[in-house]
Amino acid sequence: MAHDIIADPGSILPRSGAVGNYAAVTAAPVTETIPGNGAESVELIINVSVLTATQTLTVTISGVDVFGNSYVLLASAAIAATGITRLRVTPWLASSANAIAQDLLPEKFTVSYVLNNGLSLSFTVSATLFP
Repeated sequence: MAHDIIADPGSILPRSGAVGNYAAVTAAPVTETIPGNGAESVELIINVSVLTATQTLTVTISGVDVFGNSYVLLASAAIAATGITRLRVTPWLASSANAIAQDLLPEKFTVSYVLNNGLSLSFTVSATLFP
């Protein structure tokens, strides 16, 4: 699923949109590439609505440089229960393991997923870009 955070560098921040809506997935969804468009911070909201047995989900936010090289900004802890998880990359908050990275958001970043086994999982991911 393609994200709907509009790639318009002239639009006013903050700006929110869907990154992905994944129903009954048994393998990791495709990595989403999102333009930062001048934002300094991002907040991801991961809402796990269905989790089967021992399935876990790990979400990673990575920066992408001008040569296409990827580097990890923040990786969540393994999400093993239904509910909301917030991930934030921002220079304005102190770092907190697996939840907040005290860093600037690059011009391009990715959101990727790791599922630990082939069991079913349903979740949504939304993002808000902040100035």
